[in-house]
Amino acid sequence: MSNELADIAKGTFCFLLGCAVGYSELFGRYQDEPVAIHKSFIAYVYMIVNGLASLTAFIIINYYNEAIFKVKLDDVKVVLLAGFSGMLALRSSFFTIKNNNKDVPIGPAALLTILLNGIDRLYDRERAVDRAAKVTEIMKGIDFEKAEVDLSVACLNLMQNLSEEEQRRMRSEVEAISKSSNKFSIEKTKSLVLGLTLARFTGFKTLKEAIGMLGADLRTTELEDKQSILDTFLLKKAEELEKEKIK
Repeated sequence: MSNELADIAKGTFCFLLGCAVGYSELFGRYQDEPVAIHKSFIAYVYMIVNGLASLTAFIIINYYNEAIFKVKLDDVKVVLLAGFSGMLALRSSFFTIKNNNKDVPIGPAALLTILLNGIDRLYDRERAVDRAAKVTEIMKGIDFEKAEVDLSVACLNLMQNLSEEEQRRMRSEVEAISKSSNKFSIEKTKSLVLGLTLARFTGFKTLKEAIGMLGADLRTTELEDKQSILDTFLLKKAEELEKEKIK
């Protein structure tokens, strides 16, 4: 009876270890607000699948311990080996095939790919409305030309653990917005896109704090707001006149 209870305890630990690895993978995948994965049902399915893979590996290794390794492994080694080998097996593929110039894995890895794609879509749908509301509130009245450099630098300095690669990507994306700024017909769009980009790397709370630090220096003046509205109006009128000429 005591051996059975011990096996149940070890199996439970393996299952939780697998779930924890699945959770950490999702946590790192959604950087702007990782805790939002708690609201996604399919995220729990993903964690449970990882846990079951580790539990299955434990049952096999625990039962065939001596047959596989020729010597009896102690409990700690069995649990750790089962926990991680199950997750490796789940991420493996028997072979890959080409489909539309993409490598498609055939095997357990395909299941994880399907689940992750499903989580990505659900996460984006659930977060899109929340992101829109938050970025509209936080970036209200922010002038893109003033915020492009200063706000980006402030966000980077507030974040202590962004890797060099993440910092490089963030600068590159902000630069891309700046280069394509003449393509935006609505001035406010540039600021909103900037806010969404920065929030993806730093989170909305950090973005809000950075704006609070810089204060009114980032905001458009009433005169600038009126000028922006006038410019947009004149641009639309010019486009309408151009269309009339073509007709």
